[in-house]
Amino acid sequence: MLLASEGLFYYNKGKKVFLTPAASSMRSSSDYNFYKIDNKITVGISNKLIIKLTDSTKLEEILGKFNLQLLKQLSPSLYLLQTDNKNDTINIANSLYKMEAVEFAHPDFLKRSIRR
Repeated sequence: MLLASEGLFYYNKGKKVFLTPAASSMRSSSDYNFYKIDNKITVGISNKLIIKLTDSTKLEEILGKFNLQLLKQLSPSLYLLQTDNKNDTINIANSLYKMEAVEFAHPDFLKRSIRR
């Protein structure tokens, strides 16, 4: 569980990126919680996360420990996983990030595409 004084965040390249709850003008459903990153970019977070392992033999252990489901193997060490609840996605990604067998872990963000 995150401490209230720390706020809500995820890890990106070893640094904490803070999130602020936000409303969204994106077509949304109840499948996403929306946040602003640095009060600029709005992203949606569902119950999906992306994880890259340094030791792929640990995948089954990780799935069991965090009650995750494997949705898709994206490359030999990159996986799309699913949590039971979208409200747990950020905390689970942060816990995974701290594991030795994990190179990175973060929510599978929904971002608005911009036409040029």
